[in-house]
Amino acid sequence: MTVVNGQVINHSQLTTYHSQLKTLALKKYNDQPISEVIKELIAKNNWKSKLYQNKVKEIWLLQMGPSIGSYTKEIKLRGKKLYISISSAPLRQELAYSKTKIIDLINSGLEEEYVTDVIIR
Repeated sequence: MTVVNGQVINHSQLTTYHSQLKTLALKKYNDQPISEVIKELIAKNNWKSKLYQNKVKEIWLLQMGPSIGSYTKEIKLRGKKLYISISSAPLRQELAYSKTKIIDLINSGLEEEYVTDVIIR
């Protein structure tokens, strides 16, 4: 087992990952910047949601601060929906009224319009 980008993968997945990297690197576009190669690899394997999962947690704690962070039980990003579990009912209600603002804060931290909906539970 190996860890790649925070994900535990087995040997066959690692072999596939390496062959995909080689394929992308050996394209006739060898003058392509590495950032473009990485973006292409992420898009090809649908890893964007997985990569954004941890970044969204960091943005949430940074933007909301320690007081709201202490009431946050769980943050999950599934597709383009953000699921936030809050332990305090009054805070949950207050945040439900601020969904648009939360989406804007998270998307500005991600530097793209990725999150389309917030589900607060």
